[in-house]
Amino acid sequence: MKWLKYFFVAIILVAVSIAVWLYYPQYEIYKAKKEKTVAVTNVQADKQDQSKPVNTYLTELAKSKKEKLVHVGLGDSVMKGYGADVGESYVDVFSKELSSKIDKEVVPVNRGINGHTSVQLREEVLAHQYDEDLKNADIISLNIGGNDILKIVKSKGYSEAFKEFSELRSSYKNNMKDILDYIHEQNPQATVVVFELYNPVKTTESYYSLAEKLLPKWNVILYEVANHDELIAETTKTINDHHLEYLSPDGVRPNEEGYKHVAEEVLNQIEHTVK
Repeated sequence: MKWLKYFFVAIILVAVSIAVWLYYPQYEIYKAKKEKTVAVTNVQADKQDQSKPVNTYLTELAKSKKEKLVHVGLGDSVMKGYGADVGESYVDVFSKELSSKIDKEVVPVNRGINGHTSVQLREEVLAHQYDEDLKNADIISLNIGGNDILKIVKSKGYSEAFKEFSELRSSYKNNMKDILDYIHEQNPQATVVVFELYNPVKTTESYYSLAEKLLPKWNVILYEVANHDELIAETTKTINDHHLEYLSPDGVRPNEEGYKHVAEEVLNQIEHTVK
């Protein structure tokens, strides 16, 4: 019966390994967000104590001696504003909202490209395609990575995408590190905002549960590579299975209302996060 004992031990070890693989990234993201929550709480407390100066991302931008600031958006169709009318993309809406907050003109410069992947953006960034934009920017918003997965899903299906997930994840991590390091090298003073990848899958879809479990493994990469004071935009709080009305008819990208709420979430984080 000794073999039976080993068999059950093996099953338990496999189950524990799978649980760690699936849920440890959620814990890592939770820890990172908890640290920011503490910072936000401290900001709110210090605001009540006028003797303590509070430097948030927002106050840093407001203190700029420039008469107008530049907001550059890099990435894919979500950054470009696919699904919204001209002037209603996240880049446009956030720039207008920020302008009213700090009483300065904020010029939107949108370099988002439909269908772009992190591989393509990395190549372009390292080839100096955006050098002038990066050097002139005061705020840089970055959304990239969704197409890394979507292109595999469309060409090979969900099963193959799952099999290649670890490889895709590794490639994405390397690309993001190179992109963020280069941005910091070109403009260490810029406020850099990096978007989480949200889950647009409906709860009625058979693969919703799998997507929900794999998503933290993808997003935790952002918290791992953001080592230059980048702000991680919690878009998963804005677009999720409770707010699918913020998606455009294609069921993937935000609609105008979605872009508006993403801009509000980013502005809220910038206003309440210590830099």
